Amino acid sequence: MKLTKKEIYAKYGITFDGEKIVSPIGKVCELLKEGNSKTGKQVYTFSLLPGTGEYTAEVNGKQYTVKGTCVCNCTGCYAKTGHYRQTSAIRSMVINTFLVNNYIDFVKNAIMAQLEIIGRGEVRIHAAGDFNTENSEEYSNMWYGIAKKNNAFRFWTYTKIKQYETLFDYLKNANIVKSVIS
Repeated sequence: MKLTKKEIYAKYGITFDGEKIVSPIGKVCELLKEGNSKTGKQVYTFSLLPGTGEYTAEVNGKQYTVKGTCVCNCTGCYAKTGHYRQTSAIRSMVINTFLVNNYIDFVKNAIMAQLEIIGRGEVRIHAAGDFNTENSEEYSNMWYGIAKKNNAFRFWTYTKIKQYETLFDYLKNANIVKSVIS
């Protein structure tokens, strides 16, 4: 018997109210976002704040301020243009970055549940942002573990951080590309 979306989230210890997950900071949208017309809807993305500056967003009546996750402020960074400048996109990246920095187990479990619900496809880690979080080693290990356990998905990301360029070398379903934009 196939589990419902709510039951799958519950299996991972995540409360789902039928529309949104209930995170440690209140109700938020699912962490993996469905792709767009450029990538296709079957490509899911997870983004963190780009650049090195601070951003603030209101979530459920409370202000959250976090720093960007990149090691540099690249000239011409596409993740600071277009739809990434919209309030809703910034808010989503602030939420993701705050949750990664403070509730990494919640993030891992919520993403694992989402992947089980989706079933198969592709995941672009960091359509915006990079591994430079407050807990970057734990965060990178989280993604390694997620990719290792989900062979029905292909994962990829870009990084400017040398220590993460080989993170997925032993996984057949994951790839990290060295970013050369500066």
